[in-house]
Amino acid sequence: AGEDMYHCAQQLEAAGRPFSSFDLYRTLGMAIGRINQRVQAVNADAELAEALGLAERDAVLVLESVIYDASMQI
Repeated sequence: AGEDMYHCAQQLEAAGRPFSSFDLYRTLGMAIGRINQRVQAVNADAELAEALGLAERDAVLVLESVIYDASMQI
């Protein structure tokens, strides 16, 4: 499903259409049942700092989302 979402996002971006993660799930026919999210403040390591154009040890917020399909019984 990850590859499908990636390709869908590429197509929407190429078309100049704004979209969210929820739009991608809906477009691919996936019904969201539940979402767990965690926000964490961390200091950027060298690799992350370079990728984001920051100084090493700059503070960043990390959002981790786990999305469960509506058909999954948890």
